[in-house]
Amino acid sequence: MIAKRTLVLGFADASADQSNRYAAELKDSLLAASRDVQVERSRERDDAQDFGGTLVVVLGTTAINTLAHGIAA
Repeated sequence: MIAKRTLVLGFADASADQSNRYAAELKDSLLAASRDVQVERSRERDDAQDFGGTLVVVLGTTAINTLAHGIAA
């Protein structure tokens, strides 16, 4: 059985607009890099009309390197 980890990634010093763009770019990069990663965008506020500037990432042990490379890029 492969252990799964859930991470919530946000962009603390970014505006809401920047956070949305960063989240979209990182999500695309992570999904392209590995099949062992599940990524969903999440809104920080339910009343916001954005797509979500926070990422919820579920990954297996083998995907940790993928996440590190995605964040570095």
